[in-house]
Amino acid sequence: MNNSILIVDDEEHILNLLLRLLAPKGYEVDTASNGRDAVNLFREKRHDMVITDLVMPGMDGRELIPILKNIHPEVDIIVMSAFGTIDTAAECIKIGAAFYVFKPLNMDQVSHNVQILFALNKHGEEERKRREKELVKSGSFFGLIGGSLGMLKVYETIKIVGPTDVPVLIIGESGTGKELVARAIHESSLRKDGRFMVINCGALSESLLLSELFGHKKGSFTGAIADKEGLIKEAGGGSVFLDEVSEASPRVQVSLLRVLEEKTFRPIGDIKDHKADIRIITATSEDLLRKIEKGLFRQDLFYRLDVVPVHLPPLRERREDINALAHFFLQEHMRKQGKNITGISPRAMSLLLNADWPGNVRELENLVERAVTFCRDKMIEPRHLPEKFRQKTSASATALDDDTVIPLGEARKNAERTMILKALEKTGWRKDRAASLLHINPATLWKKIKAYGIEKTNNQ
Repeated sequence: MNNSILIVDDEEHILNLLLRLLAPKGYEVDTASNGRDAVNLFREKRHDMVITDLVMPGMDGRELIPILKNIHPEVDIIVMSAFGTIDTAAECIKIGAAFYVFKPLNMDQVSHNVQILFALNKHGEEERKRREKELVKSGSFFGLIGGSLGMLKVYETIKIVGPTDVPVLIIGESGTGKELVARAIHESSLRKDGRFMVINCGALSESLLLSELFGHKKGSFTGAIADKEGLIKEAGGGSVFLDEVSEASPRVQVSLLRVLEEKTFRPIGDIKDHKADIRIITATSEDLLRKIEKGLFRQDLFYRLDVVPVHLPPLRERREDINALAHFFLQEHMRKQGKNITGISPRAMSLLLNADWPGNVRELENLVERAVTFCRDKMIEPRHLPEKFRQKTSASATALDDDTVIPLGEARKNAERTMILKALEKTGWRKDRAASLLHINPATLWKKIKAYGIEKTNNQ
């Protein structure tokens, strides 16, 4: 069964509302008024998606989710609630829900969530691998580098939401490339010919941020010697990217909510509203649900911004991209510094592949830039990397201290990657000899080289 949806709610008008929303879009929709009937129907039909209420008589949504996931682990689940808290939302996400929406329902949000989930899941593993090969071959996707499955999911989401005007919230640690993702969304949108304006909400005071975003009238405050247009006005027809939106003050949050709900804004000191013809893209490295819980962020604004969340994986979760990223940065900084370096040695690459990267892609770029600066040889070697980095990484690559515990699968992969690089270096990249040295079949070695993103540089 394709594109099938099961809706579970004890309120008949909600069932009918969602049925009228989704059935005309071509989805095959079934309904159930309680958890027990939902489980029986789901066992029979194995729906692709379930939209369920959280609070119902008998079996509630939190009990229903793991039962459905046990029957069909790949099912996508959207949870609805008029009574849930931030804690229950987080709990539902942790046990398997893809999205959590509050009642009264925003029909556009529900429709977009359904569309996104189906689009993301329509490609099987073979299609993902094919896209990975294409991305590795082409080098980048709107300036984003990497063909890991985590990044493929990001690319697919960008393709889906780009042509729309829905707000997007990019969630990721510092240094993961959130601005690049925001720019990719803009470049793939119908607003790509408009301006792409960027502002960091954590870098400016409240008054300055308000002025930069919305503008001000002459004389509205001390120092306002002339009218000023804000980014909302300047980006008309384009997109505005608000980085670290979690740092916005309550007053700024109210103004942003007005832009999203009413498509209008008011400059400081003005008495009339102006039309806001922009797309809002936001990013955060913090847990906004926790900030809501502490009263530091508006819940209504969060659900306006979070129509489509994009989770950007940290570099430690996409290690297969490190090789491609490092060589990309190598070419960039060789060009800027006017140098000719043939590549990164296997030993140096082994250090990069085994690092923790708390600063993510930004830290990797800074390290490669430093290596290019200090390199006077034909190739980047371990000695061109910071001593502190070499010592820490070498220790973590060869031994675990008493307090360190990492997943055995990750430890095995790191060890395999390191040994393969050493074998290739020792044999001059003769794969048949390296395979013999490692006591594995040459075909197996080739597959592992591809899986770990190991590449031969020009001087190897």
